[in-house]
Formats: sequence, structure tokens, C-alpha cells
Amino acid sequence: MIASRTSDDPKKPNLLSSWKEISAYLDCDIRTCMRWEKEHNLPVYRMGQSSRSRVFSYREELDLWLKKSLDKKMHLGRDLRNEQLRQNRKFPWKWMISGACLLLLFLLRFFIFFPRTPIDFRIEGSELVILNKNGHKIWRYDTGADNMFSTEKYKLHSQHKSLYNAEISTSLLPYIIIRDIDGDGRTEVLFSCQLQDEMGEKTLLCLDDRGKEKWRFEGGRNPLVYGEVRMSNSFRVSGFDCHDFDRDGRLEILILVKHTSRFPFQIVLLDDLGKKTGEYWNTGYLSDYGFADLNGDGRDELLLAGCNNEYKKGVMLVFDPFELKGCSPQFKADSRQPTHVPGSEKFYVVFPLAEVNRFEAQEGINLLSIQDPERIQLTALTSQLIFNLNFRLEMDHVVRSHYYQRAHDKMKADGYTTIDWRDPDYEKRLEEGLLYFNGKEFTSVPSMSNPWN
Repeated sequence: MIASRTSDDPKKPNLLSSWKEISAYLDCDIRTCMRWEKEHNLPVYRMGQSSRSRVFSYREELDLWLKKSLDKKMHLGRDLRNEQLRQNRKFPWKWMISGACLLLLFLLRFFIFFPRTPIDFRIEGSELVILNKNGHKIWRYDTGADNMFSTEKYKLHSQHKSLYNAEISTSLLPYIIIRDIDGDGRTEVLFSCQLQDEMGEKTLLCLDDRGKEKWRFEGGRNPLVYGEVRMSNSFRVSGFDCHDFDRDGRLEILILVKHTSRFPFQIVLLDDLGKKTGEYWNTGYLSDYGFADLNGDGRDELLLAGCNNEYKKGVMLVFDPFELKGCSPQFKADSRQPTHVPGSEKFYVVFPLAEVNRFEAQEGINLLSIQDPERIQLTALTSQLIFNLNFRLEMDHVVRSHYYQRAHDKMKADGYTTIDWRDPDYEKRLEEGLLYFNGKEFTSVPSMSNPWN
């Protein structure tokens, strides 16, 4: 720091007559004094005009220059400190704004490059893991069951029903559907926990797009009695699907629930909020379903196919889905509930047995599909006969599959039948063998159980 000098010392002359004396008085080197002269107006005088002329200065002028320089330096220091304080007060706001911008950019990138709409899934132990379109985990739901079906098996039963093996005509019904159920633009997940031992699977869950449970359905009924036999409350969801029957943009949920060891079979329809709107009980398992506008009113009907244990034959049922109630038509006490309520089905059709069914305990319809134009195709489980009906539920023709032909030829070769499957009369008997429930009894005349409204 530069020390101030005083010019009051009488022993020292006021005049300083060289750079050496000036630098000694200011307690610094000659080069510094020369620089101060050029840059900071140090009061130095010359005897001539040349830069090499002899210099001189006065003590009191140097003292005054020093004082002014020190005051200016102190003032500059205060200004610098004040400015730093002002900047420090503003500094956090700059960081906060910058941080908010960075966070916004991160969130935009997160939602653009990490979409959170459910698209796919996998099974990990007891957990259902939902994935986005890039295959990244969005959320997971723990079922608490440690023996669930594998991811590969669930993939066979996802989104839509599918034909797994055309030769035996087996439909695989969905166990998981990822769709916008209620038409709000957000994706729901419908999930049925399917276990390897096929026990305790009567629950259907609806989870929102963040994995929160919106509602759940529990299948079965307790108590459930047929004749004098009390059935156990052991049911499982054998499949479900979604369909917009009335075409209002919101999906109805069809659920098929079967007893794990006996014949009771429950058909349930829920609205998009999980409220039960219809329930029907069939004496025998139902294996497949379809949707078609049979009567041309602009709303689809519900078609179901399977078997009836009392008749030991394949059956097809047709419903107005918004009038689903009651029980299948049964005549034996052990095939019907004591509180039996007549069903609301529009059609209840029973299919004929073929010659190859002679040694089978029971036949059923295992596959139902809607064909164009206005044709319903149904495949029998055991005989593999293919029945083709029009939308009035009248028989159009019967197709004898290769499996059926081989089985029939073997029966004939083994001496169990004398009928030739190529016989036109035999084919006619099959085509005329349909039976319709008319609300009171079964008849070969195409009839409705309940008329169209």
C-alpha cells in the first residue's frame, strides 16, 4: 500500500529534482513513478520539452496526489462492494429461473422420449409390469400370486380372442386388454390373474393408466344350488372381452366365468365403470363368442357357443346384451337352480350329434366366427363338423372337415357304423337336425325364445 508523505519536515527541501528523489519520496521504483505519470497524472515537471529532460516535483503536490488517489481507490472499493451486494441479491433469482427452465426442458424431454401411455406388458413373478411403446416400464402391480402364467402364455391371451390351433378349432380368450374403455382418451388395463393351478382366478381388475385400481369384479355366486347339490364357490374367469354394442364410444365388458369342477357357467356384462348390467347362467361351459347385428337395428347382438350338460350337445345362444338375465332352458331338477328364472336369450339353438359322436359322452361347439355375408360359422369340438347358419339362425349347410371324414371312415372300417358320410340323406339329417327353444319347448322349426323388442 502507498504510504502518505508529509512536506512539513523542515530538514527536507520541498523540491524533488530527479526521478531518484521522487521515487525515494514515494517509496517505489523509478519505473513505477514513470508509469504513474503517464497513466495517473503524477505531478512531475521537466526542464525542457524532451522526454530525456531533467524532471522535478514538489512534495506537497505529491502528497495531494496521493491523498486524491487513495480517496478514489476507497470510493471505487465501496462501489465494487455495493455492486457485489446487489448482484448477490439478484443471483438466486437467476439460478431459480435457470433451474426452472432446465426442469421444464427435462420434463418435456421426459414425456416426449419417455411416453407414459400403457402399450405392452410383461409378467415378473407375482407382478404385472406395464410398458410404454419403447418397452420401458411405466408401472407395476403386485397381485400377490407367485404362480401366475408366464409372459409368453399371457401374450397368447392378450387384447383379442385368437385362433390358436385351426385343426382343433380352439379359441384363446383374452386375459389382459389394454384399451381406452370409457372413452376419456386415457388407456385402462383390464387384467385377470391366471394361475398355473387354475384356482382362485375369479377376479377381473380395471387399472388406470398410472396403475391405480379403478374397480374390480368378482365372479361366481355363493350359495349356488342345482337340484339338491350345493356347489362350491370355486370359479375362474375363462376369458373376457370389450365391445361397443350400442356404438356410443364407451365399451361394455363381457366376462365368462366357469366353475372349476362342475357345469355352472356365468355370463356377465359390465358397463365401462364396472357396474354389472346383466347376468345369465348356462348349464354347461361356453367356449366362444361373437358380435353381430342380426336384426339390423344398428346395435350388435351377443352370440355365445358351447355345450349344455343336460342335452349333451353343442349349443348357441343369442342375446340383446342390454337384456341379459335368467338361466338357460332346463327340464331336469339337477340341471337347474331352485330359484330358476327363465332366460332372456333371443335364440337358444341345439346342434345335432354326428355318427362319430356315438361313443362320446358329450359334444359341444368350440368355435364361433362371423363370416361374410351374414353367415355364422360354428365348429363342433369332437366331430369337427362345421355348421353354417344365416343371420336368421337357419341352417345354410354343413361342412364335413377332413378330421371328421377320417374319423367316420375309421368307424366304418372298424364295423361301428354302416353309414357313409357321403350319403346325401345323412347330410340332410344333419342339416335338419337343429332344435330351437321357443320359450316352452324345443322344436325343429326356427323359433325365438323371446321376440325382438
